[in-house]
Amino acid sequence: VPGGPLAIGGLHPLAWFFILLALADLVWFIVNADTTALTSPGDFAFYALQILPAVAAILFPAALLARHPDAMQRAPVLLLGTVLFALVQILLILATPLAPYFEAASPVTADVPFVAMAEVYNALTLAVAAMGLGFIARGLSLARFYEDRTGRWIDWLVPLATAFATVFGIVGATRLELGDPVPTVMTVYIGSSVLLGIVRVATWSYLLASTLRGLVAGEEPRDGWRLAALAGGIVLFALVLVNIVGLVSVPEPWVLDVYQWTVVLAYALGHLFLLVAFTIGLPSLDADDDFTGHDEDNDNGFEAEEAGYEGGPVYEDEFPEETIRQARSVGRADVRLRRKLIPSSTDSMGA
Repeated sequence: VPGGPLAIGGLHPLAWFFILLALADLVWFIVNADTTALTSPGDFAFYALQILPAVAAILFPAALLARHPDAMQRAPVLLLGTVLFALVQILLILATPLAPYFEAASPVTADVPFVAMAEVYNALTLAVAAMGLGFIARGLSLARFYEDRTGRWIDWLVPLATAFATVFGIVGATRLELGDPVPTVMTVYIGSSVLLGIVRVATWSYLLASTLRGLVAGEEPRDGWRLAALAGGIVLFALVLVNIVGLVSVPEPWVLDVYQWTVVLAYALGHLFLLVAFTIGLPSLDADDDFTGHDEDNDNGFEAEEAGYEGGPVYEDEFPEETIRQARSVGRADVRLRRKLIPSSTDSMGA
């Protein structure tokens, strides 16, 4: 039954929850918009681009459950990742009404020139976002059927991105003017900020590596894997810009404007592409899912469907339900393969 036995209008109840949450998030952004600062069409467009990633992220689990209502049983890691990543947007909204309580609990002092509770809250929010993104990348890998074809170069993507973020984070921290001696709390604060920035780059590069592996291996739906890889690459590019610009002085105001528009646009497109990827069926949870529109008697369609099949499943994990799912699905694919290659008794008699 589409959406499961508790479906409402053909959608899983959890999908409806996140759809309503996305609408509430959109209303919150509209109601709390600073209209005095939005004085031109460009200002409105810039604000809309900032809203888009938040609303798209909340819709990730809804899109996944709309195409795969049984994802809770068959792809729990991926679903958990999308749920965590969606809840991050709610944590960001809650930061505003909680700000007065944070300030009252940990006021700014000479030794601590920031609201400690607010910074701890922000750090936990970034940690949840990184965890959710990591689960999304891992969940996509678990849904794979075909062997890797990218070569060893893809293994260097995450270490290189992590090393880049580490170098720029440390250099940026050393350029801060903190006085002498530096309070211990400031050292902890700066160190945790650098660490979270590194983790953020590492998780997005992990998503890019996972989606590139699936794309090159020929996983279905091809367009879904392509859009997800493009999303990871675009956001990673934006993070690279953020790290670089943080260490250089911008000579002209128009250069800063171009940088800000580029980063905001990259984040918006990255989250939008990933949402569209889930909407069109990423990832395929069955080897016999039809994304090519071919028929059973069309050899060209068979080649398009079976290209790259190496006898999977490739990935095994501590989640036995997913291993069983892959084994059964690959078994169905193997049956279709034999049916294509071995003529039926009727065809033999006719020949």
